[in-house]
Amino acid sequence: MQTQHDVLTAARLTLYHVAGIGHSLLSYSSTLRGISKVQLNQDKLHQDLDNSWEVLAEPIQTVMRRYGVPEPYEKLKAFTRGQRVTQDSMQVGCSTIVLRP
Repeated sequence: MQTQHDVLTAARLTLYHVAGIGHSLLSYSSTLRGISKVQLNQDKLHQDLDNSWEVLAEPIQTVMRRYGVPEPYEKLKAFTRGQRVTQDSMQVGCSTIVLRP
């Protein structure tokens, strides 16, 4: 037989779970509503990427590791560290890398 204390405890736990689920649904809904308002400025994105060729260093290093190029980090560092990385400098640096299948 359940006591009044047991019934109240069960009721409180039920309310806590319902409230937790409710808050989760509300936050999820608010997040989706906020994300739907985000607009991509493609011109600014392209401009930023054109001015930041160094972001390609990590994927290039991953490809180099995949194809077993020795010391990929050091090779990339040689043509990216301490200088402005441009499309031309990235292409020249990458042209020196030999990938073997």
